[in-house]
Amino acid sequence: MKRIYVLALGLCLLFSPLEAAELYNFGTRNARITALEASLVSSSTAKEIVCLSLNIYHEARGTSRENQLAVALVTRNRARLLGKSFCEVVYERNMVGNRAVGSPQFSWTTKRHSRNLERRSWDQAQAIAWTIVNHHKVVDITQGATHFYERHLRPDWSRNAASRVSIGAHTFVRLPKYEQLAEAR
Repeated sequence: MKRIYVLALGLCLLFSPLEAAELYNFGTRNARITALEASLVSSSTAKEIVCLSLNIYHEARGTSRENQLAVALVTRNRARLLGKSFCEVVYERNMVGNRAVGSPQFSWTTKRHSRNLERRSWDQAQAIAWTIVNHHKVVDITQGATHFYERHLRPDWSRNAASRVSIGAHTFVRLPKYEQLAEAR
C-alpha cells in the first residue's frame, strides 16, 4: 500500500500542470539587467538599477507589486535622506571607525545565494527599480518610511517609529533618527 501511494504521488508530481519557475543562468553575485535595454542607461545607472532590483527581489519576491514598490521606496527614502546611492544603502553596514559591526541593513546581503534568479520575479524587480531610479516623483505609498519588517514580527528597533503603514506582507516605519534628518533637509 505504501509503495502505491509513493508511486501515485510521484506520478502526480511528474505530470502536474505546475511548472518549475524559469530561471536565468546567473545568480545574485553576477546579476545583470535583462528586462530592459541596458545600452539605454549609463553604466552607473545600470548598477543602481541592479542593486535596487536585488533588494526588491530578495526582500519582497513573491509579494504583491505594491509591496515590492514599497520596499523600493524605503531604499529610495534612505538614499535621499543619507545622501547615498542605492547601492550604498543596500549594502550599508553599521560602522565603528573602519570596521563593520552589527547586522547589515538588509540581511540577504550577507548570505551566499547559489540559486539562479527566477526570470519573472527578477524582471518585475527590475521594472520597479527602473521606475524608482528614473522617475523621482513616484508617489510614496510608505509615507516616508525608512525601514520595514514582516507584519507578523515586531522588532525592538521599531517601537519608537514616527509613522507606521502596513502594505502587503510588511509594515513600513520611519524611525526618529531619520525623522530628524528629514527635518534638517
